Amino acid sequence: MRYLKLFESFTDTNKVYHVSSKDQLEGLLAGIKTDNALSWGQGSGFYVNTSEKWCEEQEGVGSRMVDLMIELEADTKSDNFDVDYEMNYGLSKIVETYINKLKNMFDDNFTISSNDSSFLIFGNKINKDDFSFEPIKFRNEDIGIIPKSSKEDWCYLPIDPKSNKVKIVNNIYGAPITKDFMERLDKFNIKKMIKNDLLKSSEQVALRYIGPLIKPKKYKFKKDGKWGEWITNKNPI
Repeated sequence: MRYLKLFESFTDTNKVYHVSSKDQLEGLLAGIKTDNALSWGQGSGFYVNTSEKWCEEQEGVGSRMVDLMIELEADTKSDNFDVDYEMNYGLSKIVETYINKLKNMFDDNFTISSNDSSFLIFGNKINKDDFSFEPIKFRNEDIGIIPKSSKEDWCYLPIDPKSNKVKIVNNIYGAPITKDFMERLDKFNIKKMIKNDLLKSSEQVALRYIGPLIKPKKYKFKKDGKWGEWITNKNPI
């Protein structure tokens, strides 16, 4: 997937987009169901992007070719939206801006490492001996490790041991690790700040819709490599 920059800011609109294939249109117009079994296009959480231009560039999703786009309108700053941990290529840079804020929130910070994985730990009344590592899985496959501790007052960031910069792997294998440390950051109200910073940026932002049933406002088709005009959904919620 290519990383493209928007020509306009997203801050003045609540429109988001999703690309799929024509055979999915009927189901999508009936409403986005985020609690479906993990079927193509409508899984546990529904993936959308803030950039229509970025979506127009996509040729395929999974094993299917893209020839359908839908437009949704919703409050992206609400709890109905989460960060898409797989697709936000600017996430590392934004997370790094919060390192000093994290350091100021806690008394202690230090690095722990195992093999080729390193983590910057922030906490109160903790030390390296309080931590171990546990595997994290994707589709029942061990894809990496994460820090584990019985202590409560701590959070962490994965880092590159050579550069000490935040290391976020932007693919399906890195997403479970990103989700884990973001959820721990959420306990200290950092995740919401990161999400808001993403939405203020002028770059495409990938989100995951996790709210109640919602219907597309519009849809359009691609034919012979060109996108047509938007068609209004006659039965939106």
